Amino acid sequence: MNKKIWFKKKRYGWGWTPSSWEGWVATLGYMAVLFFSAWKVKAGEMGFGVIFILTTCLFMYTTYKKGEEVNWNKFKQD
Repeated sequence: MNKKIWFKKKRYGWGWTPSSWEGWVATLGYMAVLFFSAWKVKAGEMGFGVIFILTTCLFMYTTYKKGEEVNWNKFKQD
């Protein structure tokens, strides 16, 4: 069964980049949650750290499940 890829592996290095509109929505949603929580949570409170860790773990899980299999890609000179 073919799954739809939201994130493709990076050309060089390790990781993913959005490759569909769903991937871009997930990335922008992740950024929006972090921006608004940093804006609303007072400096020095533990709340932002908890939100940051949970949101980042959820985003990493999403990229892992909806992305291509990732490995380290070396820069190749021809």
